[in-house]
Amino acid sequence: MKGLRWTEAELAAYCAKGKTTEPKITEQDFQRWIVNCAIVLGWSHYHTWNSFHSQAGFPDLVLIRPPRIIFAEVKNATGKVTVTQDIWLTQLAKCPGVETYLWRPADMDRIGEILK
Repeated sequence: MKGLRWTEAELAAYCAKGKTTEPKITEQDFQRWIVNCAIVLGWSHYHTWNSFHSQAGFPDLVLIRPPRIIFAEVKNATGKVTVTQDIWLTQLAKCPGVETYLWRPADMDRIGEILK
């Protein structure tokens, strides 16, 4: 991986790499794209790989780059948000300084801007 000194053009090119308008992009591939962009832009990330014993609905991604923290639910173009996912995002959004998002592939440009 390249060092932490990226030009704006390099960042834009990296985050655009693999970007697609294909509506059938999988949630897993989309989440991988988000995580890779976040890493390039200096964010730490957390994702629960096996949520078998975890409370239902917790967001897919936690991204941290002080002083910011983001909780993001990741869905493909047609994925449905469950009631418990909505409750988690709503409750987290009520906490000062916490950013919450529901991200879909159509949001790729916006995600790049948010993570900058």
